[in-house]
Amino acid sequence: MAEDKEVVITVHGVNPDRGWQRAVHEVLEPHFACIAHDYPDYDTVIGPVRAVSNVWLLAISGMALLLGIGAAVLGIWWMTGYAALVFAIAFPLGLVLGWRSRVACTKRLMRHIADKVQSGSPHVIAHSLGTYLVGRVIRKYTSVTFANVLLVSCVLPRDFAWGQIVKERPRSIRAVRNEFGTSDWVVKTLRWISWLARDLGTAGDRGFHEVRGLIHTLPTPVRDCPACDRRRARVHNAPLQEYGHSEVFLGRRHARELWLPFLWGFPADELNEYLENLRTAARAILDRRWNDAEQIMDRLLATRFAWTRGRTLREAVVENVKGGFSFGFQLPDGLSIEQVVREVRLSLPRYGNDCWHLGLPGEN
Repeated sequence: MAEDKEVVITVHGVNPDRGWQRAVHEVLEPHFACIAHDYPDYDTVIGPVRAVSNVWLLAISGMALLLGIGAAVLGIWWMTGYAALVFAIAFPLGLVLGWRSRVACTKRLMRHIADKVQSGSPHVIAHSLGTYLVGRVIRKYTSVTFANVLLVSCVLPRDFAWGQIVKERPRSIRAVRNEFGTSDWVVKTLRWISWLARDLGTAGDRGFHEVRGLIHTLPTPVRDCPACDRRRARVHNAPLQEYGHSEVFLGRRHARELWLPFLWGFPADELNEYLENLRTAARAILDRRWNDAEQIMDRLLATRFAWTRGRTLREAVVENVKGGFSFGFQLPDGLSIEQVVREVRLSLPRYGNDCWHLGLPGEN
């Protein structure tokens, strides 16, 4: 694993398809060291049921319930009593075993993180039941800390204890993004059965409950939060139903346009607009429309971005060039830093194409 790269851990849900992890890693690995956490406990058609209860005990309690109803209709009261006793034992015991299974998966995730990440706080992307495992790790294991946490189709309760976590352990998380409203049937089903497993919930359907200064809801999944002031809220709900230009979530484009900016700590719309300008300038250069390319790059160099910390892009580039002087870098006689910036500004689009894989015609 590259020592100079931050770590991103992806955690799947009850769906046995791991394809989304591979696709997302292809997007992230040029910038991060990616680790896929795998747990096969729920890799069946009835995986969502197994996530709530022990299947065999659930089946026994169901048969006992039907038998008891039938016996009551026929007036066989002794049989009704026995069926009720079996149901009263099997049904809650099945829920307890379902909870123990979830806890066991959480412990394996914690050990995997401890084995693979020797130092620092990794980022994490979790889907469906994986969001429960990550949430429980954050809440229960004080030795594990995360940087940016991205939750999709989250099955944590809407009143999950983010406030208590942040108050008691401020360094436990840097930021949380909860992408909700994904039409995930597993999450929607939990709306009706969450009373059976109180540690599960529907934050992936309607978001976490808002708390001023702690949990905010974004107006769209690509915009920065207008409710945040100098001190940003730790948790943001992001409504995916308004993300109109990509119908595929848990895919490459989704990861590139929404998840990369979040992991880097940049507003998605700002970064995507910047990359689109680089893409347009690069096409202009390929078409030998030099004036168009220069106008685009001059406009970008005069713009202030989140990653330039309030400076214009030109000011940030100049400062980086000046920083090179401390390492022995020298300009040729008679050449100023401003001249260097002006001459190399048309190299930025090609550099951006190489770094972010903009997919220009004629480019590999």
